[in-house]
Amino acid sequence: MCIRKTLFVVPLFTVLFCAVGYAGSSDSAAIRITETDRAYELTVPVSRLIMTIPKGGLTHREQNPAEAAGNPRYFAFRHKTLNLTVDGWFEPAEKFPGLKQFWTEKTRAWRRAGLPAPEEVSFVKVGRWKAIAYVIPDPAIPLISSSISAHWIEAGTWIELELSITADRADKESGAKLVELLKAIQVKEKK
Repeated sequence: MCIRKTLFVVPLFTVLFCAVGYAGSSDSAAIRITETDRAYELTVPVSRLIMTIPKGGLTHREQNPAEAAGNPRYFAFRHKTLNLTVDGWFEPAEKFPGLKQFWTEKTRAWRRAGLPAPEEVSFVKVGRWKAIAYVIPDPAIPLISSSISAHWIEAGTWIELELSITADRADKESGAKLVELLKAIQVKEKK
């Protein structure tokens, strides 16, 4: 038996972001998340893509209006025992500046905010995902955040995905866990 539950995420700032993002009504530009027994299926009605994320202990987090500036296409999942987060959004493909430019803009914003510089940065390809793997150490405590910023561009849509695990500095397996999860996430065109 397959149980399906659809979550509609339509924050207050939908109208503003529809003007700069996808055209159309706020309903057609907002993320739709359908929960099945084994996975979450994410899409934006105006997009031709659907992304499937295996549950594997992940739970959907309701959007905090401060996150991603209230973007109606933002999504977030958390795995409590692994201290894992998966978040991102769907955008029109023409907004993707390219991987190197994206990374330059992202790290520039981190510097302005006074955040630590990423270490062990590598540009990689995981299946059809263009990705940047990196770690952020926290010098005040013995923790390190391993992350992958992954991007899928197809059929007029850019999916940005951020996967991150915070663990003890001695945990060398965090990056491998993130790559394994990214490989399990499927993106396909709607039928």
